[in-house]
Order: sequence, then C-alpha cells, then structure tokens
Amino acid sequence: MSSPAHDAIPAVRRAYDQARAGDLHGASTLCSEALREDPLNPEAWLLRAVIAMRAGQPDEALYAARRALPVHPATAAIHALMGDAASALERPAEALQSYQSALQIDPDLGSALFGQGKALLAVQRPREALPSLERLLRARPDDFEALMLRGRAQFDLRDLGGAFDSYTRGVALEPRSADAHCNLGAVLLLMLRTEEALARFETAIALAPELAEAHHHQGQALRLSGQPERALRAFERAIALRPVYVDAFVGRGDALRELRRFSDALRSFEHARALDPACAAAQRGIGDALLDLGRPAEALAAQDAALRLGTQALTLLSRGNALRALSRFPEAIAAYDESLRLDPRNAATLCERAHALMLWDNHSGERVAEAVACYVQALEIDPNVPFVAGTLHYLQLRHGDWSVRAPAASGAEIVRAVRAGSAACAPFAFLSVSDEAAAQLRCAQVFTRRHLGATPERARPRYRHERLRLAYVSADLREHAVSYLLAGVLERHDRSRFELSAVALQPAEDSATGRRVRAAFERFIDVSAMNDRESVDLLRGLEIDIAVDLTGYTQGYRPQLLAAGLAPIQVSYLGYPGTMGASFIDYLVADDFVVPPESRAHYAEAIAYLPECFQANDDRRVIAERRFTRAELGLPDAALVLCCLNNSHKINPSMFDAWMRLLERAPQAVLWLLRHGRQVQSHLQREAANRGIDPGRLVFAERLPYPEHLARLGVADLFLDTVPFNAGATASDALWAGLPVLTCAGDAYAARMAGSLLRAVGLPELITTSLADYESLALRLAASPALLAGYRARLAANRRSAPLFDTARLTAHLEAAYLEMWRRHERGEAPSSFAVSPSAAH
Repeated sequence: MSSPAHDAIPAVRRAYDQARAGDLHGASTLCSEALREDPLNPEAWLLRAVIAMRAGQPDEALYAARRALPVHPATAAIHALMGDAASALERPAEALQSYQSALQIDPDLGSALFGQGKALLAVQRPREALPSLERLLRARPDDFEALMLRGRAQFDLRDLGGAFDSYTRGVALEPRSADAHCNLGAVLLLMLRTEEALARFETAIALAPELAEAHHHQGQALRLSGQPERALRAFERAIALRPVYVDAFVGRGDALRELRRFSDALRSFEHARALDPACAAAQRGIGDALLDLGRPAEALAAQDAALRLGTQALTLLSRGNALRALSRFPEAIAAYDESLRLDPRNAATLCERAHALMLWDNHSGERVAEAVACYVQALEIDPNVPFVAGTLHYLQLRHGDWSVRAPAASGAEIVRAVRAGSAACAPFAFLSVSDEAAAQLRCAQVFTRRHLGATPERARPRYRHERLRLAYVSADLREHAVSYLLAGVLERHDRSRFELSAVALQPAEDSATGRRVRAAFERFIDVSAMNDRESVDLLRGLEIDIAVDLTGYTQGYRPQLLAAGLAPIQVSYLGYPGTMGASFIDYLVADDFVVPPESRAHYAEAIAYLPECFQANDDRRVIAERRFTRAELGLPDAALVLCCLNNSHKINPSMFDAWMRLLERAPQAVLWLLRHGRQVQSHLQREAANRGIDPGRLVFAERLPYPEHLARLGVADLFLDTVPFNAGATASDALWAGLPVLTCAGDAYAARMAGSLLRAVGLPELITTSLADYESLALRLAASPALLAGYRARLAANRRSAPLFDTARLTAHLEAAYLEMWRRHERGEAPSSFAVSPSAAH
C-alpha cells in the first residue's frame, strides 16, 4: 500500500506546473488537495507560501513558510521568502532577521541582499544598508529597484552625489518611472538646482498625476524659487490625493507663512501635529507661525516642545529666532551656535545669527566683524541666498570696513545680479549701491514679489465724506528725520477739507517731536501690537480715502498692510526715496528734478509732480541758541571745515577717494564726519591713512539733540554730499542752518534729492553731475574763501524767501496733489502722472 506522501506528490508537482503557468488559483487548489492528503508535506507548504506571496497574502505566506522550514532549515530561499512576507506586513525587524539567516546560508542570494537593504532602511540604518545594495549591484548593475534603494540610502546619509548617480542611472533604465524622476528631483532640490528639480517633478506628475509625493516636492521647489502661491497649490493637490499627508500639511504651512497668511499657516501646522503628534516639523512650524503673529513667548514654548521630540538643527534655528524676538540675545546666539554645530553649512542659520549679532550690537560696532564673517560664510555656502549679498555690502558701508572681499557682495556683482532679476539686494540697501533707476525698479519688484507674493487687486470704493480722509502710515512719528521734515505740514493741513489720521507702526514716543506730531492728527492709531489682519480690518473700517505711506522699505516697514488695501488711493511720500516696485502703490510724490519726465518709465507708480520741490520742510524747526565754538567740537579754528554728516552707509570707497584727493590738494582742510561708533571711526581713519592722509584730519561729531545739531552746523564751511545716495533731510538741515551743500546728481530719485533742494533754495550752481566735476568744484570752493562766502550769503538771503522752506506753500501743493488724485478716482480713471501748478499755493 502506498503512503499518503507518495499519493500527494503528483498533486504538488501539478501545482508547481500550474503556478509556473500563472494559474495561481489552480495551483492553490492542488496545494490544498496535497495538504489534505498529507498535512505535514513540506513541499506543499513551501509552494503554498510562494503562491500566497504572489497573491498578495503575506500573512498566509509567512505561516506556510514556517511550516516548511523545519524540513528545509538550510534553504536560503525559504528564509528570504519569510523576510519578504514580514516586510510586506511592515515588520522590518522580523524581516531583517530572516534575510540575515538567508545570507548566512547563501551570501550572494540577490533577493536576500535586496530585502536586507530595504529592511535596514526601514529601521533607519542606511549606513548598514549600503554594503548589501552595493554587493547586489556589482552582480546586477542594471537592477532598477536596487538602484532606487541605494539612492534612498545615500540620500538619507546626505551623500547627494551618490544619490544623484543612483537615481540618474535609474531614470535611464526606467524613463517612465514617476518615482525615479521624483527621487532625482528631491536630490536636485537639496543640491540647490531648483529649476532642474522642478522639471523632474513636472515629469513625474505627467507620468503619474496621482503621485502625492511629486506634488509635495514640487511645492517645496516652488517655495525655494520664490513662488509661494504656486507652492501652496501644489501642497494642496498633495493633500487632496493623501488627506493624511503630514509633510504636505507642514509644507502648506510654510507656503502660507511666506504669503503672510500667518493664522492660516498656524492652522495647517496644527492639523499636521494632530495627524502626527511626534512630528517635530509640525511643532516647529507652530512656533514659527506664532512668532510671525507677534507672540514670541508662545513661539518659544512651542519650539521647546519641538526640541523634546528630538534635537534638530532647524528647531534650534527657530528657537533662536524666538529668543531674538524677546531680545534675549545671548541665548539666541547660543541656540544658533548649537544649530550650526549640528548643521554647520546652513546658510539661513548663519544669516539669522548675523542679524541677532547686529541687533545685540546696539551701535557699538563690537560684533560687526563677527556678523560680517557669518554673512561671508553664508555666501560661500550659497552665493544666491536671498538678499544676503546686499546686506553684507550695506553692513560694510555702514561700518566703514571695506576690507572684506566677498565676490558676490561687490557693488558690480550686486548690480549685475539685480539687473538679471536675482534677489541679491533689498531695495533700501541697493540705494547705496547704484543710482541706476531701471535697476532700482527691478530690485524693488523682485523684493516685493518675494516678500508679498502676488498682491490681489484691491477694492477702490468711492466714499462720500465731507472732508477727504488722509491717513499717514509711518514707523517714524517720533524723533526722526521724517517727522522733523513733515511736522509743519501736518499742522498746516486745511482741516476744513482734510481729516487727518496717523497709522503708527511703532508705539507713540514721549518726546518733543513725538508729542508734536501726535497733536497734529485728529486720530492717532497705534497698530504696532496688532497683527496684519487686525490692523487691516481696523483701518478699512475708517473708510480712508488716501493712505500715504511715509516708510516705504525703511526700518519698521509693513508694506503688507498697503498690499492688503487700506484705501482706494495709496501714495508713497518722503520716507523712501525711490520706487517701491509695487502694484499697490498708486502714486509717488516727486518733482521734475528727482524724477525727470524721461525717467518716469523706471517707476512703478504714477508720479504726482510738485512744482518746486518734492521735500516737505518745517519752517518752525528750532535751532538752539547755543553758539558752538570749533574748539569744543574738536575742530581747528583756522581750518577749512568740510563736513558730511550723512549716515555712514552713504559713504563708499569712490566717494571717500574723492574726499581724500581733496584733502591732499587742500592742506588747510579737515573732514568733519558723524561719529557712528568707535570701530567705524577707526576703519575710516585707517582708510585715510591707506590713502596717504593724516587720520587726524578726520574729525568725528558726536550725536546731539536735534536743535543743538542744527546749531553746530554753522561752524562748518561746506557740506559735501554723497552719491549714489544723496543727503535728504541732512541736506535740508544744513541749508536751514545756513551751510552751503555741494552735491553730485545721479540718475535715480535718491541720487537727485540734494539737487532738488539746491534748486529750490536758489543755489543750482552747487549741483554737479559727475564725480570729476564734483571734485573740481569742491577744490575751487576750498581755494576761494570769497566764492564760498558768496554762496553762504546767497543762502542766508534766500532762506526765508525761496520755496524750499515755505511750509505753507508746500502744504498747499501737496493738498492740491491729493485732491487731483481723488478727482481722477471719482471719475473712474486709473492713476496716471500729473503735475501740480505753482498757482495751487495761492
């Protein structure tokens, strides 16, 4: 009589034949028949395991393989199959044990080498995974799946060159693999080859529109390329495809932050945290959004919670930002340092550390060299890190230290990059780099787009108010040049026709000027502690007719308020001497000297031309009665005192060269500069010595209260202006104090301000148009005391009669401009340039 095992053999063989033919159902039926005859048949159990894996039943496969194992303990394929089943059941540690058992039996078994590499990656041991995958690829160099796994291990180890090679080979083998294109794009993104990465993600999406990872990575690339609106749409597509995609919710939050939709960003991060409470990136994003919303203490608590989930360089960076916002500078620096210890080549962290150092420095200059070193290192890592080249250039000018040679931060390279549309320099810093009006427009447009994104078309209601409602938006309603110039205009506004509101971006200041300007407004609204949405909602409720921005891109600016739309007409005036490059500013107040008609195309705004001078001036500004002597100011009695009390960022090497040549040829002259700290003084003295000039011929003026500052100007003989960034308020101070100003007029608004003032005060002969002519005229004036005295006498005679200091006249011209803007708006006309007639003052 035959045994049950003998009877079952034909069924097992037939099952194998049917499995090879692809008939898994028939094979499974025959296996079941064999096992009914002999429940211990190892061949049947082994075949059942294989069939179950092919049928997508890993739990059944694992059970069957274990039944076959006691008879075949030294069969590597069974251990490998058990590993495959455990891996499919997402039990990587168990799978790893099975693969290791298989490889002890057969070290070259390809399926086990592949499985071991995959399992090691699943348990986050990429360094151990690489040898298995390398061994497999030596035997099978065109194994696509092995290349994909090796690329992942290399990516996790930040071996970007290796990952790039693996994924590039993978794409060549399988050009229609969306995953391969997506993975290669992710590597390119980390290599900062953003445009190439975007092309890969677009290919992946074209091949597999349902691949959520491709949309997510596309969003990251779009963020890095300064396209947050498109990035947001990409993240939302990823979320639509996978509603529990935590990383996509984090990316969405990051894009919303860049769009300044901080409350929406906070909600996105909170949703990501709800999906995965252990996600440090989500918790970090919550902290970042809270900081954006002006809640630094809560932001710090959120970052501390993120650190409890694991120490990460990015979380420490965000923690440093929160501490900096709380003015806890030593702790902020320590957080940045720890972040850099973990990720020493993070350009963003280096830049934030530099920013903290400058805030901590508080004008002493002690930490400037350290901040400069941070910016230089950041540029070495990434020469295209947004706006850092310009920041470094500006910082060197501000501190009179031109010794650092960072190619990306040279003036010529910044101008080239700006012309090409790169985010190389912020607009205010660029005013000190170039006077090219077209380049300034390009710079402002890039900055606005990067910081504000696409600004929506705002509503333009036509209100019907008894008086035109003006709102002056400013961070400088305090002891500041803007308020020194504008106070008299604010006081003289015709209250029968205009209702005045102040929108203060900084808290009210209890100072003489602060109290004076505050009293000039009927309504003083402090929005400094409000977030953007609260501020906009409040201000829209006031039904402002014309919003006048006095800040532009200077310190304390909040252009996002105007971008949201505060009024049907929005105007830039006085605070920022140039174009804002923004669609949400309708008019720029100027005159035909600072913006010649032929240059109008280089300004995003329509130009409201005032007839004589763009600049407001206060004819009530007080000059102290104190009479300074040269001796008490450190100036030689017998010297020709040439002065430039401009801020130090306006002094550049070519300007300084001209002054030193002048001192060389006028040995009786000294140069009187404003003191900006001990280090700035030391740097400028060093530069003088390098040019063969006795450093003692540079005298530095301490900062004084405004009336006393005006009084001391009388001891100087000639004010030397700067280019490409002219003196503005500083020049009118000098002229008000009776001190002639010599200027060099350039191309753009900021390079033509002093020329406009000189024309309006009746001294156009002191306007030159090249540095050569500037030097020549300065030398002539230095050599001719009589000529200089003549200009001084003319200035004294004109001071009370010329238009420059006729505050009532300027106020009438400005009001006429506002009324014309409103008339055009009422007629439904788009903003367009116009000129106010001089007769408007009568």
